[in-house]
Amino acid sequence: MSLEDELIRILAEWRESTNVGEKISSPFTGLPLTVQDPFPCGATQDELESFSAATGISLPDDVRTWLSISNCPPGFLGVGKSPNTMIEMLASRSEWKRKKWLPIAR
Repeated sequence: MSLEDELIRILAEWRESTNVGEKISSPFTGLPLTVQDPFPCGATQDELESFSAATGISLPDDVRTWLSISNCPPGFLGVGKSPNTMIEMLASRSEWKRKKWLPIAR
């Protein structure tokens, strides 16, 4: 089994054992919270290809693997439908796009 497949398997098991979306009370404040998935599902191949087509930037294999495992985890940027995308960051930083830099985190 490849490392990528093993990570996907581990994340799937974590998601099955965690009540993502469950309403709970904060142990610190008592305020209501919703359990969130810190590792959102990965980007599809179509999303990865669309990013490259839209930006003219070819994603390195290790970045493609990372994004296919977890697209846009908290604090990081992703590709696709997320409101925190690399395309949005590149749009506000033309020099980065010209240099083909990949913004991966906020």
